[in-house]
Amino acid sequence: MLYIPDTDTSQDNELMFALAAASDAIEGHCNRKFGKRSYTERRSGTNSKHLALRNFPIHEITEITGPHGPILGYTELEDGILFRQEGWPKGEYNLVTSYIGGYDLPSDDPTANPPTLPNTLEMACLMLAKMMHTGQWGKISERIDGEYTATFQTAEREKDLPPAIQALCDRHVWRLG
Repeated sequence: MLYIPDTDTSQDNELMFALAAASDAIEGHCNRKFGKRSYTERRSGTNSKHLALRNFPIHEITEITGPHGPILGYTELEDGILFRQEGWPKGEYNLVTSYIGGYDLPSDDPTANPPTLPNTLEMACLMLAKMMHTGQWGKISERIDGEYTATFQTAEREKDLPPAIQALCDRHVWRLG
């Protein structure tokens, strides 16, 4: 993607920094984390039968505690949704959920588990890191007519990403509260 020979390690630190910054920007845009690890979330119960956890996929629920102690009798559905027939106890931030969630990342130890991060997110991260590394992020146009000029777009919000990157990431945005 960058056409840098494998033997050229002179830009490795800058590339690692660009990858980390791109990953952070994408996680900010998506309003969630993607790495597989332990998470603890405090959620509000609404008497709804569904409770949404932010950092899916969920691999294991360690514990869910409500206002009167541990909560049992729920089923894990897809995309971080937990179903409980009798509903989740109503209250403001009254549920504490500990779980292991997220994806095995390409940067994790490949001998442990192969990466499970969706291809769209991996490509978005690589494209954004390349834009950062080459100074192309936000560039709308450039011209060389004796003198070099470049026009850059200004982001309206801190979470704004270039349109192509945003298109790859949007299906992974966590929109529930």
